[in-house]
Amino acid sequence: MTDHPGPPAPLHHVVEGAPDPPGPVPGPPVGERNPRREQPPPVVHSPGPGVAGGRVVLVHGFTQTLAAWAPAGERLARRWEVVRVDLPGHGGSSDVRVGFEEAAGLVGEAGGAGA
Repeated sequence: MTDHPGPPAPLHHVVEGAPDPPGPVPGPPVGERNPRREQPPPVVHSPGPGVAGGRVVLVHGFTQTLAAWAPAGERLARRWEVVRVDLPGHGGSSDVRVGFEEAAGLVGEAGGAGA
């Protein structure tokens, strides 16, 4: 249900990070023991095709804005493309008034296609 005629405006969102394609997560130097466990750390690879390691879409909770995800977004952007979204009625999307179904569609548009 919309409060205004016509299609809803797109949601305010921020896209961060587009690092070089990730390689394996480095472990301890060869010949040194990992003091936390006997086995070497697992090797983490890219989750699939796309920009760098893929895309992560971060959506805030009630009464918050995309700024709530800034610290986590900065860390995640080292490895993945990060999209932080202001939900309808919040932050930069405060003028967007839509129902839950339309809001879900707008979040999908802001976040882009999934893999």
